Amino acid sequence: MLNIGKVVTPLQLASTNRKLIEFGLFFIAILPALLLGLLVTRYGVDLPYYDQWDTPGRIFEKIHNGTLSLWDFTAQHNESRKLFPRLFFVGLAYLTNWNTRYEMLATFTVACLISLAIYRLSQITLQLGRFPSLGLLAVTNLLIFSPAQWENWLWGIQVIVFIPILCILLCLIISESQLKFRTKVLLCAALSTLSTYSYANGMLCWVAALAALLLSRKSAPFKQNSKWLGLYVALFIAVVSSYFYDYQDPEQHPSFTEALARPMDAIRYFMSFIGSPFSGGNAGIFVMPSLRMSGDLAVAISVGILTVTIFILLSLYCTANFKRFSQLFNSSTSWLIVGSYSFVSALITTFGRVSLGGVEQSLSSRYVTFSIYLSVAIIYLSVAVAAHFRQQGYASKITQLTQRDPKILSAGFLSAVITLFVALQISAFAPAVQSMQTSMRDRLYLKTCLMFINYVDDTCKLRLYPSVPILEQRAAIFNEMGFIHPKLAESSVIRRVRKTASAETELFGWFDQLIPFASNHYVAKGWATLPEQSKAADSVLLTYKEEAEGKAGRWKVFTIAQVQQRRDDVAKKFNNTAYRVSGWETAFSTQGLPKGQLRLAAWSYNTETGEAFRGGETHLIQN
Repeated sequence: MLNIGKVVTPLQLASTNRKLIEFGLFFIAILPALLLGLLVTRYGVDLPYYDQWDTPGRIFEKIHNGTLSLWDFTAQHNESRKLFPRLFFVGLAYLTNWNTRYEMLATFTVACLISLAIYRLSQITLQLGRFPSLGLLAVTNLLIFSPAQWENWLWGIQVIVFIPILCILLCLIISESQLKFRTKVLLCAALSTLSTYSYANGMLCWVAALAALLLSRKSAPFKQNSKWLGLYVALFIAVVSSYFYDYQDPEQHPSFTEALARPMDAIRYFMSFIGSPFSGGNAGIFVMPSLRMSGDLAVAISVGILTVTIFILLSLYCTANFKRFSQLFNSSTSWLIVGSYSFVSALITTFGRVSLGGVEQSLSSRYVTFSIYLSVAIIYLSVAVAAHFRQQGYASKITQLTQRDPKILSAGFLSAVITLFVALQISAFAPAVQSMQTSMRDRLYLKTCLMFINYVDDTCKLRLYPSVPILEQRAAIFNEMGFIHPKLAESSVIRRVRKTASAETELFGWFDQLIPFASNHYVAKGWATLPEQSKAADSVLLTYKEEAEGKAGRWKVFTIAQVQQRRDDVAKKFNNTAYRVSGWETAFSTQGLPKGQLRLAAWSYNTETGEAFRGGETHLIQN
């Protein structure tokens, strides 16, 4: 019997195709977030690093000593008072035994909220359909989840730099909502307080939210809202005054006026700050010939000049037409505020940092989270301007002058802006991922240094925190609290050793060379792997034992080597590309070691388990 299926009508087929296209656009839109999530999972290291020993480290120390007070949560750290991040970090630490990877996950979550907020704001202001909204979100997410911010993604404390822009975006959405004005004021004041007591430039949220409340199309005339606006201003003054109560300028931070003495450096710093998200890869084609410099700095300055120029032109176009065209006013105001946040952040950083680290310091990946939203604003401003361009009387004039359909021209302008940012972002992707890989190897080395903090010299400790005594004191406290894992080594003797047959030792590495270069000074070289994890070793422990003790002698750690050198020969030998960067090299002195004949060995170290695996070959020296 012949079965004839149900006939599909053209309308049903179109609906199915529409859903498939929508799903495809949705997947493309979230793809940057998925890739970034994988990168953070792959390259994030569970290690308290630098500022984390203060925030939340100082809180943990006071909890341990029983001296914690409320004022400790509002204490100044650098330029910021991190009240709300401290509360969050402490709570999260007790839930996870202070696994700092969860702080990285929190940063990623905040970035996802930023993406959702931008998507919602675009629907409110530009009134686009779902297809164009998802298409724009796909481009925007390339910027929001850019690996160019690698230092912020891989350093848990840096969730603080994402909070101000999230609060600003939420205030913009609230200002355009149907809520009563007093509710908008109270919500924006709460978000601005959260922003202020999370990061120093979070105070900009007060100004951005006030502008949004005043300019919103949903707001009643000023006289009707003056009471609530007065309350908002009073709260602003109160919160900012409390912030600056007993405020101390951080040591070694220059005065803002010093930037005025170096105007050309300040301009270059500002432009580089704006263009730094796109300074990697093959973006050199965008370098202006007049810039007599090379490398990433020249690229960043060139792209920064281009980005600032586009933003200023779009801003001038919008403001010049605000009075005549309310739709353009409504669609562009929020994005002008977003762009201004990045613009003002760049100015503040320029005045505060150009005298401290020079122009090159503007390339820091930490700053990308502030500068990237100028490009985001440009994308949505371009959409608003292109839509206005099509809808107004310019169409017939353009058709007469160019013999081209103005819709095609406006679409071409928008496509050019988007293509520029996408091309620059893609070119910067690979170098940013390489930076994440380098950061992971560096943090694994420093984690090993932390494990053996009581038995190695201060060189690596200073890379963990600038004060070695404070670092050692807090490390002992955190270890006792269960916040360091694996636990700190209780002696320099290698204890957690995986026994292997001698024939297998080569699998874990090889101590290739020991080269004397001065009295009691040597250079050691080799390679190290962790075959069970199919990866290069996290680090290498260099150990010694006294030859006179014979087989009863115990291997003791005296220094640590970082695994960071390329070894294509090892990758080829074991047919494993994960071993491509498995080489190590370090210089050391034997002055602090026992006298007599010493046998040296190298061990592959696993920072997750605290296990060590001895590699092949040992070397005998006379100390």
